[in-house]
Amino acid sequence: MTTLGTLTFKKKDEIETKFDKVLGTIQCFLDPTWKEIARGSLTAKDIWKALKDQLEGQESYIKIYLMTLLYTTKFEEGSLDVDGYVKLIEAIWRRLNGVNLKLPEELVILMTLMGLPPSFGTQRRILESRKDLSMEIIKKDLRQEASRLKSQQAQQPQGHLVVNLTREDSRRRKREKV
Repeated sequence: MTTLGTLTFKKKDEIETKFDKVLGTIQCFLDPTWKEIARGSLTAKDIWKALKDQLEGQESYIKIYLMTLLYTTKFEEGSLDVDGYVKLIEAIWRRLNGVNLKLPEELVILMTLMGLPPSFGTQRRILESRKDLSMEIIKKDLRQEASRLKSQQAQQPQGHLVVNLTREDSRRRKREKV
């Protein structure tokens, strides 16, 4: 029900709703540092144009920003979301590839291992000693370690202090009993 190039209100509302969804999706996935650039854009095309205008000629800045992000990304102590950590590292790696900074997988693996907390120290040393290391192996092994740590935490009684006795402590106790 269109008349000479004009849209009915229903069609116009459908199109505007689709534009709003696309616009919202783009804004959701923008890096927080670039959201300010997109603020005030009315269409997806406006966002892309604003980003292009802002970022054109800033390739070095973007590469430095992404490398800093890769270097400073750490896996939080006590967190067991290994998948989230590895996905973040891989996303940064893809973005670096997207700006023509091709990092070898070996370097990304090292950065991933560097970001592990002390609770993953043993697993980190095991992974560092492997010759056939890949991101897939890292993901699998870190998931297993997180699962092991999670079950270990579940077995510890809540509200109790866990004390690890050294060999010297146990000898002293035996002598005191005698």
